[in-house]
Amino acid sequence: MKLITLNGRSMTLKFGLLSLRAMERDMGISFPQMIEAINGGRVGIDILLSIIWAGLLWENRDLTVEQVGEWLDKESGENLETIMSTATNEFVASFDHLLVKPNKESEKDGKKEKN
Repeated sequence: MKLITLNGRSMTLKFGLLSLRAMERDMGISFPQMIEAINGGRVGIDILLSIIWAGLLWENRDLTVEQVGEWLDKESGENLETIMSTATNEFVASFDHLLVKPNKESEKDGKKEKN
């Protein structure tokens, strides 16, 4: 869980399977597709808004993506950047245990060598 300041107050981002489910339904893409986009540096407004919204749902199930978007529109550039990076990092950290880790072997001179 991470604290952010949004709409003039402190709010806690918390990600669980229900928030992940809400994101998948909201955006129409799967969790692996979200992670692929984040890792590939292709995070668009849909993903950012959905991450922040889903992270706040645990406190308010009636919260909408539109409300979060309106709150973000009122934020200054520096705080907006902080909110977005904090939310994205917390989202990835919350589901790290679900991610497939790449093999730590590398090719060297045609042979596999452990790092």
